Formats: sequence, C-alpha cells, structure tokens
Amino acid sequence: MSSLLLAGRSTIGDAQRSAIRSGIVLTYAHLEGFVRQGARQYFKFVRAEQLPYRDLTLNFLALKVSRLVNEPTTKASYYHRAAELLVTKLDDRAELPSPEVITARSNLNFEQFGEILYCINIDPSVFSTKKNFIDAKLLEKRNAIAHGQFREVDLAEYEELHSGVIEIIDQFSELLVSSATHRSYCNPTGSRPSPVTG
Repeated sequence: MSSLLLAGRSTIGDAQRSAIRSGIVLTYAHLEGFVRQGARQYFKFVRAEQLPYRDLTLNFLALKVSRLVNEPTTKASYYHRAAELLVTKLDDRAELPSPEVITARSNLNFEQFGEILYCINIDPSVFSTKKNFIDAKLLEKRNAIAHGQFREVDLAEYEELHSGVIEIIDQFSELLVSSATHRSYCNPTGSRPSPVTG
C-alpha cells in the first residue's frame, strides 16, 4: 500500500493514474483481508478457551445455532438439535464452527463488515461513521476499477481512501486486542474469568 501511494505521489500522467488505480484495488483488498483474517484469528482464540456455551456471549451461540438450522423449514423436528443446545447443553464445552465461517461473502460492504463484527461480539456502531466511506467511496471505486470501467480518481481522493483504510485497520486491530484482553467474549452473567494481565 505504501509503495503504491508513494508511486502515486511521485509520478505524473499515465504512470500516476496506473499507480492510483492499482493502489485503490490493493487498498480495498488489504482492508477485506485484514478484517477477515483478524476476525478469524480472534475467533480461533475464543475457541481455544474451551468455555461452555453458557459462558459465551450470545453472538457465539447465535453463530452455532445458525449452523444447526441453516435450512428454511417449518418442520419442528428439524430444529431439535438447536433447541436441545439451548435447553440442555449450555454447560457443555462449546463446539464452535470453523473460523472460516467468518467471510465477507463477495465484497466487504458495510453490512458485511457489521456481520463480521457481530460474529466476534464487537459493536458495529463503533464504525457507523465509516459506512459512507466504505460503501460509497472505497467499494464503489474499487468495483468500477476491478470491473474494467474507466474511473478517474485524483491523488487527493486516493490519499483519502488510503488514510481511511489505515484508520479502520488500526481501530479494528485495537478492538481485537482489547476484546481479547478484557475477555469480551464472556457472558457477563456467566462465570466470567478475570481479565488477562501483563
């Protein structure tokens, strides 16, 4: 990202346009990749804690139940395993799905970002001011370029996209560390362990 930004700043004409267009696509890819991989690593960390379902926040139970009932049907018998989990197995060690269930499912728009945040119990409203930036600025320009449309983007716009993505990545990283440190994945009404120290 830094190399392409430098190229955009230090060139003119077609070379600058190429650097900017490439930089926008790569900047978006870094955001999607970091969010997906960061969330998966955090999810793996929570799985490794081997807590019972009862001691996890509701988002982890919701993710588990969604894997037990992932077909639309009105047959009550189909939901037996989900009901059993919620009634009789809350004290069992949580068997959470693979971290690969956390994905952007096509492009990382703000709605998909919010769903990923929900899966790891981070309040999406923290990033509410970034909705227009992600959907109308970054993703719209990235899609136009990636799909071969001619889209003129000047250096100032590119610099804004670059710095905006760095800001989101930094904030997301800090939230992951804080959530792990303060054990934000634990149900506050369960047997919550003490925060990690040191």
